[in-house]
Amino acid sequence: MKATEGIETTRDGSGRAFAAAFMARDRAAMEHALADGVALRSPIISTPFEGKREVMHVLEVVRDCFDELEQVDHIEEGDTIVLSFAARLGRQPLRGVDILRLDGDGRVRELSIHVRPLIGLTELSAAIAGSLSRPRGRLWAVVARALVMPLLAIGRITDRIAARLVLGRYRPTW
Repeated sequence: MKATEGIETTRDGSGRAFAAAFMARDRAAMEHALADGVALRSPIISTPFEGKREVMHVLEVVRDCFDELEQVDHIEEGDTIVLSFAARLGRQPLRGVDILRLDGDGRVRELSIHVRPLIGLTELSAAIAGSLSRPRGRLWAVVARALVMPLLAIGRITDRIAARLVLGRYRPTW
């Protein structure tokens, strides 16, 4: 696990503090960096997660599913912070970008997550489906996981076939 050097680890409510807290799995600092009405826009479902409670649950589940996570870039412009990351779930590498929009107090009011490639997003969906649904009950968790499994199988096959059809080869290099 690598956290990017130079990221502040203070609890000042800034986007930098949020990034550092997420990398360090510091729940209290992460929660402190979020605005009360925070919204998380997921790459998996179209309905946003809203409020600290829902967003914290998602963030904790997602953070715990990665076998490796490294922040690659940190870009700030006005009230917007863009964090790019590289991660691994099992054997599947993925890349992503988190776009944070801050409120007047410097707390995260909106978090939009983008993940690629599609098979990486599908692997992430499968890894978190049950855990995200578990608070609603065990049955919900089983159903959510079952709904994702066909997509995962199709995604794995499609990723290999599409690369061969388009490029004549399948050699993921990142």
